[in-house]
Amino acid sequence: MDSPNSPDINDSTVKVGTMNFPHHFVHYDNHLMFLDISEDGHMLLGAGDLSGRYWSSSIYYSKEAKTSLNKENSRTTQDMENVLCCGKILESGKKIVVGDDVGKIFLASVKVEENDNLVLNMLVGAADHDSAVLALSLSPDKKKLVSGGIDMCIKVWDVSESLSTLFTYRPAHSKMVTDVAYSPNSDTVFASCSHDGSAVLWDTRQITKPALALKRECEERLEAGCWLGENVLAVGSAYGNIMLIDTRMKAILGQTECFKQKTGSRPLHSLVSNSNGILAACGDTNEVKVFETSSECLKQIYTSASHDDFVRGLAWHPKTSHLYSCGFDSTVKCHDISKS
Repeated sequence: MDSPNSPDINDSTVKVGTMNFPHHFVHYDNHLMFLDISEDGHMLLGAGDLSGRYWSSSIYYSKEAKTSLNKENSRTTQDMENVLCCGKILESGKKIVVGDDVGKIFLASVKVEENDNLVLNMLVGAADHDSAVLALSLSPDKKKLVSGGIDMCIKVWDVSESLSTLFTYRPAHSKMVTDVAYSPNSDTVFASCSHDGSAVLWDTRQITKPALALKRECEERLEAGCWLGENVLAVGSAYGNIMLIDTRMKAILGQTECFKQKTGSRPLHSLVSNSNGILAACGDTNEVKVFETSSECLKQIYTSASHDDFVRGLAWHPKTSHLYSCGFDSTVKCHDISKS
């Protein structure tokens, strides 16, 4: 594991410069890869064309979450150098951060012009990961970012002003890091999960021993994780299971089969929870499932198979409590859980 004191940002950060992307409307790439909704209801989408000879990528940003992607409320960019894997809104209408498939993280500004056009400007980028960045998570105060990827490395960034490395944990796991998630009540504590089957709790205040194993390595690869309150972590596996882990006792409270089909279980891909403790899940299937988490065993309260291909992104709308999903079928769906 590297020293928590990482090299100076100038060693690994490359100025991208300010690029005003063209104002004409650009068509979307086919595969929607990720989705994020800010506290103000702004929506960020990342898309990629993964079927041709040359892979491409584009960003979509809207001032409000919608299922119809139209040029009146958005601008897209398609001249990204590599395929985007993940992204987050740092500040509504001002900043976003994205990670790509070669290990780069970019900080970009989003400017809302007087005519409501949105202009995306790439500000700074860092090539600190050796391979694809698979996961990003923002601290509750929006000043720190944690990233994880195929290179088994986890990095903590200061994004309050620019993009600078605070801590580097290499290797953080013995196989690729598939997800990272900041605790909802701490700017120094986050969790990670990996294809090595382990879930780890990290505290950046602990310099010599920052990691605590919540779940030991095993053959059941972990694909996704999210917090349910302050002391429970939900993790999803490649076997289609969701496990609830008590972070205080380091014990598994319960396990629920999520995407079990006649042909076998399908891997989880993403887990997201809202402020009411409702958990949503998607995986290598066209289904979206939602669970109550009041007990050790999850209770399914909603399911939807409205997508025509794998669902990749999930996000709760903080104002309406609706769940939004996106997938490889190029669509965004809105799910009203209250009607279930």
